[in-house]
Amino acid sequence: MCSLYVGVLMLMIGGILSLIFEKSEKMAGLFSIVFGAFAAFFIFSFIKIPLMTDKTITDILNMSMPIGIVRIEVDGLSAFFIMLIIVLAFIAMLYSHGYFLHFYNKGMSCGKHFFFFNILIVSMILVVSVRNAIAFLILWEIMSISSFFVMSFHHNAEDMREVAIKYIIAMHVGAFFLIVAFLIAGIEGGTFDFEGIERVMKAGGVLAQVVFFLFFIGFAFKIGLIPFHTWLPYAYPAAPGGTAALMAGVMKAVGVYCLLRIVGLSGRPEVWSGYVILAISVGSAVFGILTAISHNDVKKVLSFSSVENAGIIGIAIAAGMLGLAYDLPEMAFFGFAGALFHVLNHAIFKGLLFFGINSVYTQVYTTDMDKLGGVIKKMPMTAYLFLVGSLAIVGLPPFNGFISKFLIYNSFFIITSQKAAGLLMGVSVLTLAMLALTGALALAAFTKTFGTVFLGEPRNNKIVFKSESNAWMTFPMLVLSLMCLFIGLCPHGVTIMLRGPLKSMGVPYYEHNLETATMVSGVFLIFIFMLALVLFIKFLVLKNKKIQKAATWGCGYGAVSNKMQYTGASFSEPLTRLSKPVLSMDNNIKKPNGLFPVKALSYSVKAGDLIERLFIDKLWHAFRWLLDRFSWIQSGYTGHYLLYILLTIVAMAIAAMWRLGL
Repeated sequence: MCSLYVGVLMLMIGGILSLIFEKSEKMAGLFSIVFGAFAAFFIFSFIKIPLMTDKTITDILNMSMPIGIVRIEVDGLSAFFIMLIIVLAFIAMLYSHGYFLHFYNKGMSCGKHFFFFNILIVSMILVVSVRNAIAFLILWEIMSISSFFVMSFHHNAEDMREVAIKYIIAMHVGAFFLIVAFLIAGIEGGTFDFEGIERVMKAGGVLAQVVFFLFFIGFAFKIGLIPFHTWLPYAYPAAPGGTAALMAGVMKAVGVYCLLRIVGLSGRPEVWSGYVILAISVGSAVFGILTAISHNDVKKVLSFSSVENAGIIGIAIAAGMLGLAYDLPEMAFFGFAGALFHVLNHAIFKGLLFFGINSVYTQVYTTDMDKLGGVIKKMPMTAYLFLVGSLAIVGLPPFNGFISKFLIYNSFFIITSQKAAGLLMGVSVLTLAMLALTGALALAAFTKTFGTVFLGEPRNNKIVFKSESNAWMTFPMLVLSLMCLFIGLCPHGVTIMLRGPLKSMGVPYYEHNLETATMVSGVFLIFIFMLALVLFIKFLVLKNKKIQKAATWGCGYGAVSNKMQYTGASFSEPLTRLSKPVLSMDNNIKKPNGLFPVKALSYSVKAGDLIERLFIDKLWHAFRWLLDRFSWIQSGYTGHYLLYILLTIVAMAIAAMWRLGL
């Protein structure tokens, strides 16, 4: 356990030095990177044992009251997520240093950003390691507050401050459900150690189900499942540099870890709880990607895509729960294995995509599709790496997204060879159809995104690109893109790391069932080899021949304008028109008038969030109305405030006397 503590200490030292040397902003970033590298070395030397074996490493810390005894325990599940956190966090450190080169000497508090960035990493590592409810809640709060300060980098803008406040409110609403769940489990279980939670959950009954769904709601806020996702499309676009990738890929993963931990402590789950989570997750996947298609801001597309992928991960977890509930161990294995695999994959390709669009943002300070176009001509490296991320996120081979989705599909296919209940069979067929629909919509969404932003001609001639991204930014993108390809071609490197996490959850590990994924990746390798061979033959044939280039035939029309290409809204209009009943959109269409129209034609869409408009906004207005009824308390007179203090003291005295029986 010493190596883990040293790694955490290195991260904290790096953050403190970044704060001390805040005025020397480049030094602040370098301190974070150097000590982050040391931390990664020590943490990796520690987690390889629980990750690759069934061994659990435990340490006991005797803290002062009210925390008491804190058990630090790292098993296979914790080790898997610690690995994900430290790898993606270090890559995000490198990228952030390059990103902030564009903001140095502009009064943006880069040193403070790196300080809270490191505190965020430390809190996430410890959250997945502690087994004490009070310590967990303290670390959960530190994670929320540090991420609040990290995403508040552009705090000079009023709208960014509003987004940060909306985020911290959502996190505390989620924390409220967690506090209630821990209180009930701690009182009923007789201890605030996780053993008390396990005791309550395995006892079954109504109380166990209430506690489970309180935990689920609390963690669903962090994961981004509907209807608890409404903060997410605002927070991710507001987060600067590598922070967006860290929040979308790693903080979401921490929420998934916590949900998996509670499922593991529950033993055999109730059938209906699995179906409830499945329904919410399917809704999240379909709603997320439908809403993503309707948006023209790339960061909004990526944010709602995160809602979609949260749904896909939730579908996999629900499949695992149903497998345990129906005593179908292979379904449980594929479900939980697919969830773990997709958590890792999502962190990689979503990080790559956020890196890519933030690189574009540093050049032109916009992510609006209708203002971009032809970026591939100015930033070819960024464009091709963004394309890799796009292919990976839609699940196309030979990239990593295909493998994890393949496992999730298998979790529902496997029941066709089992004696499964009729309800489960019907629900599985419907879920497979929804997964297929989600995949097709994701392909449309990222075809629109990549094509509109990177291909074609610039839509705004006033936007000028200075140069390709600097090496600090392109290197992390290159690393993540290679990881997408490597995992897709050699999934065995990840599947061998699933043994420890699955066994720590009490799920049987069927190594032979993963051979199919390895065989599929082998087919990809053969295809790539044949493609390389064809390209090599083409090179030999054309080596000594002159190749001419000419403009594409335009049917006799040569006055081509950048206004003649698709916009993001016009590309997705057929899909958004069909899905308008479930989306919140305002269409603005200026149709042609007469045979020779004089006014310019246009089509634009202002997309929103249906759930936010129907539920969250109404709840917020009701809450504001209630608070306004008590606005008279804030009178502004000092005498009134002294009276409030006096009444509070009297009330406390009466309560103390009543408690003492006086």
